[in-house]
Amino acid sequence: MSKGIDISIDALITDFSANLWTGKVNSFYGRVFRNERFDTGKVCPEVWLTPDNYIEDLKDTKKEAQCFVDVQPDIKINYDIHTADLWLCFMVNLSAIYPSLTRTEATEQVQKDVKDILLTSRFSITGLITGYEGFKGYDWGESTTVQAKADMSPHYLFRFNLQLIYSNSCS
Repeated sequence: MSKGIDISIDALITDFSANLWTGKVNSFYGRVFRNERFDTGKVCPEVWLTPDNYIEDLKDTKKEAQCFVDVQPDIKINYDIHTADLWLCFMVNLSAIYPSLTRTEATEQVQKDVKDILLTSRFSITGLITGYEGFKGYDWGESTTVQAKADMSPHYLFRFNLQLIYSNSCS
């Protein structure tokens, strides 16, 4: 059972799974854990599967679409009301998802499709970062040259900056 911030995150992921690119190979992950790499100063987002099993989920090119939610570490608290900033990160194979659109058209369509679902959620959209810029704080585990190619066709990277106000009155 979800608690606190994960109630809204899990509901959003359920909406994505039911409404985005059904029939495609997608992985819509919920909240990731921020494994900080002190040697590089970067973060490795990891998905918890079981108590001893985490997976790193950056750029799995076998999937048409992936997303994860990265809750930023600075959460404001006023009594029982929390305000959190979140990054909703997407990696999408545009040619597989939108085969009839040009790459330029597909970038606009993918952003619209995600935004339409976000507008019906409890999250407020505070920004959109496109391309590798939205992912540059993550540890890709590869050289800078390979990192620069992280947004090469057919995959497209983008991140919605979100804010969520929620109660964390776990009993």
